[in-house]
Amino acid sequence: MADSALIFSVQNLQIHFDDHILFNDVSLDVYDNDFIVITTGILDGATTLLRSFIGLVDEAKGNIYFEGVNILQADRNQRRYVRKRIGMVYEAAGLISIMNVYQNLSLPLSYHTEFSQREIRDRIYRVAEDLEIIDLLALEPNELNDTQTRIVNLARALVIEPQLLLIDELEGGMSSAMIKKLINVIKHYQKQYKFGVVMTSLEKKAKFATSHYTIKEHQLEVDYAR
Repeated sequence: MADSALIFSVQNLQIHFDDHILFNDVSLDVYDNDFIVITTGILDGATTLLRSFIGLVDEAKGNIYFEGVNILQADRNQRRYVRKRIGMVYEAAGLISIMNVYQNLSLPLSYHTEFSQREIRDRIYRVAEDLEIIDLLALEPNELNDTQTRIVNLARALVIEPQLLLIDELEGGMSSAMIKKLINVIKHYQKQYKFGVVMTSLEKKAKFATSHYTIKEHQLEVDYAR
């Protein structure tokens, strides 16, 4: 992979809850032009896996490296740095209920950057236009349906121009045409800003993926990898 760079590496990850094994010995490398899809089923731990990638699962053991930082051993400042460089797209929730959509999108930019309000506005409106959600910016999170919530969560992750994008089951309740449109937007931003993508999906074969895995017997089984 001479034309790409390794940005994220999971090594021998284990997630055990008491005597229950959720994942055992998971390893995964992500390059800056990867679009990795992990097929997920019911209650197989896919959401927990993605959350462990950003250090939100205390039971996770092993090594997860991002830009030289071992996330599972990082201190508070290191984790803060990691989380402003990794965009997480939650399947549900994830938005602050007392803020409208625009305020939710602006929060990570206001908190993690020194952008002016004009710069923040320009970036939000560019992403919102690409995702066709400008009409949602003034709404409260409780006014959004499930599909709109997923797209707003995607917008919030894209506005930070992440180094790594983690997506939890984006396609729920969406038509194939809408999914295709959203994937094209993600790939457009990926090409422009050079970031890796890891997405869980109910689809057994995603043609747009560069690599595809299935959760099986507490591990990631390779379906195909470039």
